[in-house]
Amino acid sequence: MKKNLKEAKIWKTKGKALEGQGKYKEAIKCYTRALKIDPKDGKTWKSKAKTLKIQGKYIEAIKCYSRALKIDPKDGKTWKEKGKSLKARGKYREAIKCYNKALELDPLDIQALKMKGNAMKARGRYKSAVICYTKVLKIDPKDGATWKLKGNAMKALGKYEEAIRCYHKALKLDPDNSYEWYIKRLDMAGTGDHRESFKSYRKALDPKHKYTNPWNNKGLALYYLLEYEDAMRCFDKALEIDTSDMEALHNKILTLEKLGRYEEIVRCYDEILEVKPDDTESWFNRGWTLTMLGRYEEMIDSLDMVLKINSKDVEVWFNKGWALDKLGRYEEAIDSYNKALKLKPDDIELLSNKGWSLNNLGRYKEAIKCFNKILDISPSFTNALNGKGYAFHKTGKYKKAIQYFDSALEIDPVFTYAWYMKGYSLYIMGRYEDAVKCYDRALEIDPDYMEVKKSKEEALFSMADHNKGDENNDTR
Repeated sequence: MKKNLKEAKIWKTKGKALEGQGKYKEAIKCYTRALKIDPKDGKTWKSKAKTLKIQGKYIEAIKCYSRALKIDPKDGKTWKEKGKSLKARGKYREAIKCYNKALELDPLDIQALKMKGNAMKARGRYKSAVICYTKVLKIDPKDGATWKLKGNAMKALGKYEEAIRCYHKALKLDPDNSYEWYIKRLDMAGTGDHRESFKSYRKALDPKHKYTNPWNNKGLALYYLLEYEDAMRCFDKALEIDTSDMEALHNKILTLEKLGRYEEIVRCYDEILEVKPDDTESWFNRGWTLTMLGRYEEMIDSLDMVLKINSKDVEVWFNKGWALDKLGRYEEAIDSYNKALKLKPDDIELLSNKGWSLNNLGRYKEAIKCFNKILDISPSFTNALNGKGYAFHKTGKYKKAIQYFDSALEIDPVFTYAWYMKGYSLYIMGRYEDAVKCYDRALEIDPDYMEVKKSKEEALFSMADHNKGDENNDTR
C-alpha cells in the first residue's frame, strides 16, 4: 500500500510540474493516474479541477471539485472554486448554493460574499446582490471595487441617487480613476438632473476649447457602459477637432469591432497608415479585419506589407499561410509555413498547419512526417493525431486511421471532426452501425454539422440495404 501511495505521489508531483510548464493536458493525465491509485486524495482532485478549469473544461472541473468536497466538505475555498466553475457555465443558482456553503463555514468571507453578489446580479436579482455587497462593505468599507459593483446594481434597480452615492464612495477611494468619474457623471443623467450631471462636460466640450480629450474620455465611458453608437459619436467629435488624434481613432476601431462594422474599421486603419505607413501592427490588424469580410487576398496583401518591413515575423508568416490555405493555395501556404519554420523549427502549430496543407495536396507521406515530428514534441497534440489518422484514412489504412482517431478522442472526447472521421472510416469498412454511433456522438457535440448529418443518412441507408440483403439470403 505504501508503495502504491508513493507511486501516486510521483504522478501527482509530475502533474504539478507539467501544470507549471503550461502542459495542461499532460498534467491532467498524471493527476488521473495518481487518482486511480489514491482516489481519496482531495488535493489531487482539486489540482485536476484547477487544470481542467484553466482549459475551460468546466463540467469536468465541477465533477472533480465535487469529489474533493466529498472528502472534505468543510473546505470553503473549494466550495468557492466549484461555484466559480458553475457560474462560468451559466448555472447561477447552483453557484449561489456553493457560495452559501462557503459562507456557512465563514460568514465573513468577503470573496464568497462578492461572488454570491455577482451571481445574483447575473440572475437579475439586483436587490439580493445589493445585500451581499452591503455585507462586504460593512466588513471592508474601503473596498472601492465593491462600491462600484453596488452602484451598478443600484443603477439596474433604477435607484440613481443611491448609485451615485456608491460611485462617489468609489471615487473618494480612487480619485485618479477618470473612467469611474465619467461613468458616475453619465449615471447622474438618470436622475433627471441633466444640467448638473453634464455641467463638467459642457465646460470641457465647449467648441471654443480645441481640446479633444474630454470627447475621447466621454466616448470611453459610454463604451464601458455598452453604449457603442453614442461612444462612436464622441470619438468622431474628437476626430473632427483633431484628425491626427491616434488615441481617438484606435478607440473608434474598438467600438466599431463591437458593432461588427468591419468595412469602417478597414477605412480607419487606412487613415492610420496614411500617417504611419510603416506601422506593422496596423497592417497586421487591417489584415485580420479583412478576414472577417472574407477578403483573404487583401489580407495577404496587408501581411506582405508587414513582411517587407520585417521578414522575420513568425506570426505573420503563419497567418499568411493560414489565409493561403483558406484560398486553397496549399503549395504557397506550405512555402509560408516553411519560412516560419526556419525561424521556429519546433512550433507545433506551424507543423500542424503544414501537415494539413500536405494532406490537402494528397502528399500523405510528407504529412505523416510532419505529424510525427509534432508527436515527438507533444504526444497528446490532438490535431496531429487526427491529421495522421486522416492521412492513413486517405491511403486506405482504415484500421490504423481509427487507432489515431481513438487516441485523439481519448484526450479530447468532444473533438467532433475526429468522431466524424472515425465514423467515415468505419463506414468504408462496412461497419455501418458503429459508424452511425460515431456520427451520433459528433451531432451531440455539434447538432448543426451538415456533413455529419449527410454521412449519417448514407450510413443508415447502407445499413438498411445491408440488412435487407441478409433477410433475402435467409429466405432462399
